[in-house]
Amino acid sequence: MGWELRAASGKMYFYKATRGADGRVVKVYVGRGDRAHAAAAAAEARRNDREAVRRSIEAEAARTAGADELTARVVAAAALVAAAALLAHGWHRPNYGPWRRKRT
Repeated sequence: MGWELRAASGKMYFYKATRGADGRVVKVYVGRGDRAHAAAAAAEARRNDREAVRRSIEAEAARTAGADELTARVVAAAALVAAAALLAHGWHRPNYGPWRRKRT
């Protein structure tokens, strides 16, 4: 989406890019007057909103990174304890498949 310079006239025109039914990008002519400036301002506002949301998500991910790492370590430790208990009680895990009871 944006302003495009047309060589034939040497003027800037605003085009809005959308996806058609077949998935291809289609440019829709908006113009160069007040309507085009309003559409450009709305597009810029949407872009800024998306950027703000992206930054807040990244900030939240950075804030919770420590908790995520701790959770992963606890899960790994629990899996190790569970595997030790299953091995001690006669279970085995062939080729990293599901745990099975050994035949007697």
